[in-house]
Amino acid sequence: MNLPPLFEKQRELDEKIVREKGLEGEDLLPRKILSLQVELGELANEWRGFKFWSARQEPVTKVEHLCPSCDTTGYDKISEGHYDHMVPCIECEGTGKLGESNPMLGEYVDCLHFILSIGIELFDVTPERPKPFEPGNLNITGMFSGLFLSTGEMFRMLYMGGRDRLSDEWHRLINAFILLGEELGYTEKEIERAYMDKNSVNHDRQVQGY
Repeated sequence: MNLPPLFEKQRELDEKIVREKGLEGEDLLPRKILSLQVELGELANEWRGFKFWSARQEPVTKVEHLCPSCDTTGYDKISEGHYDHMVPCIECEGTGKLGESNPMLGEYVDCLHFILSIGIELFDVTPERPKPFEPGNLNITGMFSGLFLSTGEMFRMLYMGGRDRLSDEWHRLINAFILLGEELGYTEKEIERAYMDKNSVNHDRQVQGY
């Protein structure tokens, strides 16, 4: 994965958030680590493979977004329950849908945002990704557990000593996370493109007072 341009985009977003929210001078690292843990949980929830109790264990990779303006009819809405069947809805161009999204990929890049943001806290210059480690025989469930352990170790270093070793743990974290993305079926190009799209959305949210 080509990390330098992603780091640059993340740095711009982080600086905007700090400026807009008045967070100058605050230590945001603990909250960023906790945010990553929350996003990892949301990613696992969209993967669903750990839900042994459920008949639905397939990943959520496609959701269609229906058009509320025409109630999915594809026609211009005149009044409640009435439509002009000669005029296509301008919002969805007569399709009744506003497109589709990939929830699991969306959660994956949300995690990536926080991993990069944590890296920005730890490095003066953009770190190079070291040679990926071999996870042995870990399956996806084990990979998720390993990521939670890694973020937990970061908290331990913050509060019980060893902050100088956080950068080493971050390298292990991002390597494991990139490997998880491969196991989930995503190419680096797909991830980078999805990251850029979500980064743009996050910038817009700051303008909108999200």
